[in-house]
Amino acid sequence: MKFLRTFLAIFITIFLVFCMNLINSKIIFAKELPAKKFTFPYMYQPKEIAPANLNAKFYFKKQTNTIQSFNFRVLDSLMNAYSYFTDSQQPFVYERKTNTLITIKRGYFDLDTTPTYQGTNTKDNIFVLTSTNLGQQWTAPALLFDSKKDPPSPNQYGTARYPSIYGFVYDNALTFVFTAPTNNATGWFGYINGLYNGIDRPLYFNGAFNLQGTNYGWAGTESKILGGIINGTDPFGIAVGGIMPPGGAQWNNNSNIAYRKTLTFDKWDPTIPPEWASSVFEPVTQDSTRSCSIIDLKFGTDSIMYLAVVGNFVSQAPNTRVKLGVSSSADFGANWSNFIVSSNKLLTDYVTNIGFDPDSVYMDYSGKGFVVFDNGDFSFAATLYDGAIGGVSQPDSLKLKQIVELYYEGGNWGIRKIADVSGYVLAYLPSTATNQMGYELQLSRTYDGNKLLCKWVDFTDYTDPQTGQITKYYTTDIYINSKLKSSSSWGQPTNVTNSEIYD
Repeated sequence: MKFLRTFLAIFITIFLVFCMNLINSKIIFAKELPAKKFTFPYMYQPKEIAPANLNAKFYFKKQTNTIQSFNFRVLDSLMNAYSYFTDSQQPFVYERKTNTLITIKRGYFDLDTTPTYQGTNTKDNIFVLTSTNLGQQWTAPALLFDSKKDPPSPNQYGTARYPSIYGFVYDNALTFVFTAPTNNATGWFGYINGLYNGIDRPLYFNGAFNLQGTNYGWAGTESKILGGIINGTDPFGIAVGGIMPPGGAQWNNNSNIAYRKTLTFDKWDPTIPPEWASSVFEPVTQDSTRSCSIIDLKFGTDSIMYLAVVGNFVSQAPNTRVKLGVSSSADFGANWSNFIVSSNKLLTDYVTNIGFDPDSVYMDYSGKGFVVFDNGDFSFAATLYDGAIGGVSQPDSLKLKQIVELYYEGGNWGIRKIADVSGYVLAYLPSTATNQMGYELQLSRTYDGNKLLCKWVDFTDYTDPQTGQITKYYTTDIYINSKLKSSSSWGQPTNVTNSEIYD
C-alpha cells in the first residue's frame, strides 16, 4: 500500500501543478481538439457544475494549507492537462522488476503564444520521465517524438496528443513502447508508435490501412499499449484502437476493433481479430457513430493479455443497454478469445434489490477502472446514475448515485457498491471546455493481488463552524476506498485532500 499511497500523492501533485499552469498561461481550450470518442446508444453522463466557492478571480487559490499527511512534489509542467488525464490513455505505469515509475507527457510551450521559443519542449512533442524511488526524484524529460524533425516531410505525422507508454526490461535495459494519436488541420488521422531504450528511438506511423480490400482509418484516440518479451528473447509492442471505413458510412462495419503490433519496430501491422469484428456489436444508425468503446488493455500474468470493451454486444440483450466485455490472448496477441460479456440481468437484479427501477438507471463506464488478477479474475469501477421508485422519478437528493465494482470471479459476474457520490462532476472553465474525465475514476490493485484501491474526485459540502449553515457542493476533493480481494464488501471512503482551498 505504500507504493499506492505514493502513487496517489504523485497523481494529485500533477493535477494541481497542471491546474496552476492552465490558469497562469490563460490557455484557450478551444484551440485543442478534444479526445475523439463515440457516443453509442443510451450512454449516460453525469452533470457538470462548478464548486460553490469558485469566484471570478481564482480557479486555484495559492494559499498554504495542510493536506492531511501528503508531501506534494512538483513533477513537471504542461500547457494543457486535457491531453494527459483522459480515460483513453495510460500516462502512468510501473515497471516492477526495476521498481520504476514511468510517465509520458506532452511538452509545455505553445508556439502560437510563444513563437520565439526555439527548443523541443513544445506541446506537440512527447517525453518520458522515470523515477526509481517512488516519485521522490524524477529524471529530466527524454524526447520520444519531435513533431518538427521526426517525420520524413513536414506535417506528415501531425502533432502528438493523448500519449501512452509501457515499460519492460530487454537486454538488461529498461525499454519503453509508446504510442499517440496525431492530428493536423484536418483532424485526427493516425498514430505514431515507437520504442525507446535510452539510445535507439525507431518510429513508425499508422495512418489509413487496407484490410481485405477495404480501407480503414483509426476511429478514436485510444492509445492503450503493451510491450514485453516473446519466448524470452524478442521484444514486441501491441496497441489497440477502434477503426472505421472512410466516412463511417458502412454502418454494419463501423464498430471494428483492431490492434497494431510489431516484432521489429520498423513497422506496426494492423489486424482485426475476428473476435473483435463489428458484427460482435449492434449495428449503428448514424454514419459517424460506433456501438463500442475501448476501456483498457492489460497484462494479467506476463504472458496473458486482456482487452476490456464496453458496448452494445449482440450476445447479451437488450441492445439498449451497454455492457462490459473482456477478451484475452495467451499467445502475445496472435489469437484472442470471444468476449466474456456481463449480463444486463446483473444490473437489473442489483438495482431492484436496493429499491430502484432498473429501467431508469444507467451505468457510466468512463474512467481508468479495469484491473486484472493473475488467476484470470478481473474488476471494473463504474458509476450508476438516477433512478425511480415504483415508476416515480425521485428528487435529486434521493436519486441513485453510486460508484460500483463490476467484477468477474471464478467464472461468475457480480456488483459491489464502492461509495455514494454526488452525481456531479467538475465543470471546467471557461464554459467552452468540457470535462473529459468525469469523476477521474481509477481502480488499482496491490502487486501481491491482495487488495484493491479505488480513487475518485467528488464534491464536498461545507458546514460553517459558526452558524452551522451548510453550503452544498462547496468544493471538490479526492477520495479513496479499499477492499481486500478476499472480502465481499468495500470499506468506508476517505477524503484524501479534505481541503477548502483546492478545487
